[in-house]
Formats: sequence, structure tokens, C-alpha cells
Amino acid sequence: MTAAVADNTAKVLANDPSTLPDVKDHDGNLRVQSDIYEASGLTASSTIAIAYLPNGAKVKEIIVDHDALGSSSTLACGDADTAARYFAASSTSSAGTLRLSAIGGRNFQVQTEDASGDDTRRILLTTAGATINGTIKTTVVYAVDG
Repeated sequence: MTAAVADNTAKVLANDPSTLPDVKDHDGNLRVQSDIYEASGLTASSTIAIAYLPNGAKVKEIIVDHDALGSSSTLACGDADTAARYFAASSTSSAGTLRLSAIGGRNFQVQTEDASGDDTRRILLTTAGATINGTIKTTVVYAVDG
């Protein structure tokens, strides 16, 4: 049996102030932005801005609760750079809950301008498959310094 230690835990156990983990990953301050959008005839390929995070924030969780939005409808969650950074297009034909599931989205640090020149601070839902109608409630949890 091997006893492994994760990266940030190893930094804490080393008890060396110069190697402490980023405060957004350990002992940081969590913030929440919640919103509600009432879709009415919103066509496929539309975007819905659900949060606008401060520069440098790290995304910890995204939860999207939705009505049955329409047959063959889907929602993806991402930003201006990557439409499915947080979760890929998922069916919204039946009422349900979608959550951050893309490994690259968990702890993603948003920037005013990323390597592609896009602002990744605006969290977006992208519709596909069909026109949607119904209520969408969102919660975005993120960490900031201090």
C-alpha cells in the first residue's frame, strides 16, 4: 500500500511559509453569485450570462436547476473562450439539475483576458437543440483572495 499526499496538503504539511498553497485553494474566501432567468422563446445557439466574476477568481462549483425547457433542448456552461468549460451540452428536456463536471473547469482561474484574448470572467450558458421556455436558476461558487 502506498500513502500518497495531494499537492496542497503536502505544502501545508511541509510547514514552510514560502510554499503555502494559493489562498484560493486552501483557507480562502468563498463567494456566491445566484441568478434566475425566465426563458421565453429563446432560440438555440443563444447565450445566457449567469455570473460575472472578479479577475483572478477560481471557480469551485456551478449548479444549474432548470424546468423542462423543451424537447431536444440542451444547455452547456462555459465562457467566451470555451463554451463547455464547466459542463458539456446536457439535456434539459426534463426538469433537473446540472453541475460542474468538466475536470478543466474545477478550480479554473478566470482572467480579464486569457491567452486567446477572451474575457473568461463572464460565465455563460449556451442553448442548443431547440428553442427553450422555462425557469433556470443558477448558483456559481468561487474563491477569491482575502
